[in-house]
Amino acid sequence: FEKEPKAGNQLITVSAMLIKLEQKFENSKRFKNGRVLSSHSNAVCYKYLRESLENFTRTKYRQDFSKFMFRDITRDFIEDYVFFELKRGAKNNNSRGIHFKIRQLKACFGYAKREKVFSVDMTIFDAVKEKLKPKYFLPRTTSHDIITAIKNIDRSILNPSREFYLDLFL
Repeated sequence: FEKEPKAGNQLITVSAMLIKLEQKFENSKRFKNGRVLSSHSNAVCYKYLRESLENFTRTKYRQDFSKFMFRDITRDFIEDYVFFELKRGAKNNNSRGIHFKIRQLKACFGYAKREKVFSVDMTIFDAVKEKLKPKYFLPRTTSHDIITAIKNIDRSILNPSREFYLDLFL
């Protein structure tokens, strides 16, 4: 006598799940630091990921991404996608945001797993975990030692205007 169907194992394509996430974030608002913010930027990011995956599957597999189920996304698929994006990014000397795209795709898989979608395998992302570690980042700030050395400079060699500039900097 149950009127609502049970939310059991669902069959849904990855593209449909990404569209569902886009719509979810497009219509949601969040409260942060005393202000109400929209989640429109998250929706745009999921749309961008979907378009990127559509381009990849059209180019690499000559298939429409809207037909790919979660069981079709394998380790090889993920590795090929990472290689495809890095290869395209090499022309512009960047990584085309592949770290962020893989994190979003993993979040989509996590959401699908919570929704009890059939054959969601989270272990496929282990294959690219090592390749996607962030590179060493050189900060663009001045270290404390350099600031201390500037403070302790011999001011007798500076004219009054340069001394004023130094004080402004410090």
